[in-house]
This record gives sequence, structure tokens and C-alpha cells, in this order.
Amino acid sequence: MRCTAGSIGTTPWGLELTDPDLDSTVLCEFRALGGGPSESRLLDALLEHCRDRHLLKDRGRQRTDPTPVVGASRAVNRVGCVARTMRHALNSLGVVALEWLRADSRPEWSERYGPRGYDDRGSQGEQPRQVDAHTVGLDGYALQDALDAENAPRWQREVPGFETLQSIWVQQFYRSSEVAR
Repeated sequence: MRCTAGSIGTTPWGLELTDPDLDSTVLCEFRALGGGPSESRLLDALLEHCRDRHLLKDRGRQRTDPTPVVGASRAVNRVGCVARTMRHALNSLGVVALEWLRADSRPEWSERYGPRGYDDRGSQGEQPRQVDAHTVGLDGYALQDALDAENAPRWQREVPGFETLQSIWVQQFYRSSEVAR
């Protein structure tokens, strides 16, 4: 269905159709809601949620394209993906080589990748997300180094969770002077 400014009529927010900040392609989605009290509460809750996450400005022009949202989602998803991959690798190794994992893992890993570890919400802001990604990257490389050590059984490198970790780390990080980026 194609919406145009002429087919919307007046907006429920009191904006003139000639208002430069009015984007009829977005407003047509709310037309189907009917503009009743529950729909207004839904829109108010959505706007408040976006303001809390600094996705909307208080005044001035607002971008309506999805680029900033997609960029922010990508950054959060990256940290979530690598953290879940690390958790999966540790859980897989815990099933088949629990004693080795207890001896060669770091104590903070159980808190960081346990049930209350990283979640899908991620850290707010670019700097904390970079720190989280860096930390998870270093942890993954430490696990790889522990499995590459001479005292580690060779068969543990073939555990599917660990093989997944290696693939994801190749895609998401590069190693330079013992630094994961």
C-alpha cells in the first residue's frame, strides 16, 4: 500500500501536512492504528524508549533513514555474537573436558560467560562496546592459546563449539602483538 500526504489527511499529532519534519511514509503506518488512546500510549512509549537510548533528538531535524539504527544494532550484535560464541565454546569443552577446563580457564570467565554474563542488550555507548568486544576477543585468544599448548589434548581442538569459536574469531578479530581488535 502506498501512502501519500494527500491520503493521510490531518495528523493526529496536530502537524500540518506541509511541515518539513513530516514524513508521510512513516505516519501512514500509524494510520491503521486508528489514533485511539491505546495507540497514543503505544506511540508515546515508543518515543520515550527511543529518547532514553539517545536515538531521538529533543529539537531540530531528525533522520528517518535506518542507517544509524542499523549501525547501532550491528555493534551490539557483534559483541553479543562473540560473547555467545565464547560461552558456547566453554560449555562444549565443559561437557567433554571439564577437568582440563577447570585447570586451564580463567576464574573471571565463569562470571563473564555464565548464566548472568553478557546479554543481548550490550553496553550503552560506543566506548563500552569496544571494551567489551576487546575483552571477549582476548578471552577467546587465551582459550585458543590454552588449547594449542603442548599439555592440552589434541582432540579438544575438534570440539564443535571450539571450532565455531575459531571461525567467528577469524571473521570478527585480528591479532596483532597479542591484541584482539
